[in-house]
Amino acid sequence: MPRGKVSSNREAVSKVRELTKAQHKWRTECLPLMCSENAMSPTARELLASDFQGRYVNSHGEFYFTGGQYIEAVDKVAEDLAKQLFDAEYVELHSPSAAMACRIPILALLRRNDLVLSLVPKDGGFPTIQHMRWLHRLVPLRVGALPYLPEDVNIDADAAVKQVRKEKPRVVVLGATFFLFPHPVSEIADAAHEVGATVIYDAAQVFGLVAGRQFQRPFKEGADIITGSTHKTLPGPMGGIILMRKDGELAREITAIQHGATGMGHPNLRPVQAALFAEMLEFGQDYAKQVIKNSQALAQSLSDRGFRVVGEKHGFTKSHMLVIDVSKLGGSYAAAKVLEKANITGTPSGIPGKDKVLYGGKISGIRFGPEESVRLGMGESEMDEAAEFVARALVKKEDPKRVAKDIAEFRREYQTMHFSFDDGAPAYAYASVR
Repeated sequence: MPRGKVSSNREAVSKVRELTKAQHKWRTECLPLMCSENAMSPTARELLASDFQGRYVNSHGEFYFTGGQYIEAVDKVAEDLAKQLFDAEYVELHSPSAAMACRIPILALLRRNDLVLSLVPKDGGFPTIQHMRWLHRLVPLRVGALPYLPEDVNIDADAAVKQVRKEKPRVVVLGATFFLFPHPVSEIADAAHEVGATVIYDAAQVFGLVAGRQFQRPFKEGADIITGSTHKTLPGPMGGIILMRKDGELAREITAIQHGATGMGHPNLRPVQAALFAEMLEFGQDYAKQVIKNSQALAQSLSDRGFRVVGEKHGFTKSHMLVIDVSKLGGSYAAAKVLEKANITGTPSGIPGKDKVLYGGKISGIRFGPEESVRLGMGESEMDEAAEFVARALVKKEDPKRVAKDIAEFRREYQTMHFSFDDGAPAYAYASVR
């Protein structure tokens, strides 16, 4: 190559680096209201870049590789912290996603033509279960829908108990992606255990609230297995976790299937998970309480500005999530695009009882979640300002660029990390190892 000429490959890397830095800068200027995202602490982001990435490690008592002694030691620390945080006897940390974490126990439990009950997606359920057609090739199964009350934004507990006793499923999956109010775990678990069924609580959306001992205590209410996501209300990297109240034969089966499905399970995540669990043990209860307060405050402030907020009958929400109906403001996707131009993040979503689907097609809602705002130090009063920004963009139809400029100014006061061991440190600083 001629001297002084930069190769196209180097240019590509430079472009990617600049785009990554631009993302960090944009994050300092936007209003983060995505219900499925959060901000990791600086320590967690530092650990994510460790030498553990790409290394091999022995797991589950089997010896294949050398040089993994430090990774194995961190694995043990992370596992012990998770057991303490979630009051669990068994912890599986190697799932790459919450969807995988939920499917692995089902695979361990099912036998030919067993029945699995869960919420269908149009009622707010995860597609994880209802879309398990791929599993039919391994274990033919039947999938049934739990009854739902749109006016309560929740499972119909009485009807579900009758259904479980009548249909005798092998597995009942509670939890949802559209998750405003606690599910009737204890009622359904009692019926499920009567017929020999196992109850899985899919806490992907609310895992940080469960860790903070708010919203629900699934094990105390009768769930046998809890699965969750590490990157939503639990403020860590993307990944999944499987928890059991008791260790035993089923736990060993889950471990074997998980190990076979994911191999090494991304050992670079283990130091980050350890830091995350320690943060939650230290600050999780206060963090989770504030998340719910912010969620309820934002819902009320949006309602005060004329938005129809789902769940008003029951106080809008008892979780991190709230949902507004934007069907008269262009629908989910048009409204989300306007908000994005105004530097406000949110999730297009169907509304159970109103829309035929939760994602895709013609849908009516926008889901918000203020958990990242809490990590930035925002409280209830700031949620009133957030609601005004949303109203300016969607109702008053101000120029989104003007709204974005005002949000950037508003965000000047909220740039540092809270509820972590890095309190006061810049939340979105680009970390260079060069």
